[in-house]
Amino acid sequence: MKKEYDLKGNIRSNSIIMCEMMITSDNEFFDKIGLEETKRYFRESYKFVCNYKNLGERNIVSAAVHLDETIPHMHLVYIPVVKTKDKEGKTIDKICARDFWRGRNSYRELQNDFHAYVTSKGFDLERGLPVEETGAKHQKIEDLKKITNFENTKKVLDNIKLELPEVPDINDIKLFQLNKTKVENDIIKPKDDLINELYNDNKALHQELSKQVKLVNEAEKYQKERDKILADNRRLNNKVKDLEFDYNNRKNELEDEIKMLKELYQNLKSESTNPVGTLISYMGNNVPNGYLPCNGQTYNIAEYSGLAEQIKREFGSYNYYGGDGTTTFATPNVTGKFLKGSNQAGIREEAGLPNISGGFLLMLGETPVAQEHLDRKLIQVIKS
Repeated sequence: MKKEYDLKGNIRSNSIIMCEMMITSDNEFFDKIGLEETKRYFRESYKFVCNYKNLGERNIVSAAVHLDETIPHMHLVYIPVVKTKDKEGKTIDKICARDFWRGRNSYRELQNDFHAYVTSKGFDLERGLPVEETGAKHQKIEDLKKITNFENTKKVLDNIKLELPEVPDINDIKLFQLNKTKVENDIIKPKDDLINELYNDNKALHQELSKQVKLVNEAEKYQKERDKILADNRRLNNKVKDLEFDYNNRKNELEDEIKMLKELYQNLKSESTNPVGTLISYMGNNVPNGYLPCNGQTYNIAEYSGLAEQIKREFGSYNYYGGDGTTTFATPNVTGKFLKGSNQAGIREEAGLPNISGGFLLMLGETPVAQEHLDRKLIQVIKS
């Protein structure tokens, strides 16, 4: 296959040229999905391995599914091929188990990716919890022997005698000529002693096995408590996810409401202010924000596009009051003029106040404003 598929990589005597995966689950999982879904499970598993890290089906050596054993499983043997570049920068396929399984979490990543893949295909496969959550630790054989009281149990078992002592056959009782003492000493007593010894051995064995039974019972108790805690954690995690889902939904709803209220505020704000093009008299030395002085000054159309468009819309061009009409426009020049009302929009009124003589008096509430104050304070401005 190396020559056939032009696989690169130096093969040494200690090189790993093939790897094996065993893919399975528990009987509860397979009993639940049935035979046909079990077959599909292994077909999808095969596809997963073919595509994992761009391995490719051609690098699969064998895949055997066993359905006739205790638990269904699949043995899959493959060549650990990685795609890389040679010294010339060309893409090559290289046999290298080290690179294929690079990283201390490479096996965990495989299990995570496999779980994500098969669940996406409709299989309710439960992923085991990581060691950070379970706190599980690898037990050395020496520690396991201590936990199970292995040495004491082994010693008791080694010391138990199962062979009967050699005693005269009861059929040969006639040889003793009914010597009661000899019968008791040679036949009855050895067997009684053996019975007592076996009794003591069984008693000792029973004590050791009882300790182990107690230990196993305690382990089962802790296992049940652990399973309950893990189940509670899963329920809490699901509850947290539900709360996060509800929170995000409510957050989106509130964001939409805030957006709507902002738009409503802007609409109300625009309705409560003067529209662009409003010309008013303002008492003050400085032009208020959002207004321009009505003194015939030119401005950039791009900067005050709203007012410029209003002038063009009403009077046909940007430069009705001045400016070049392309990049600039001007505000109306009403310096030294009064605002004169009309009952019809669009009618041009000539300047001047015919048949009127005398002066005028500006009132602020009940207080008259002197002429010099009027000249100094009152300016004409237009909404921009």
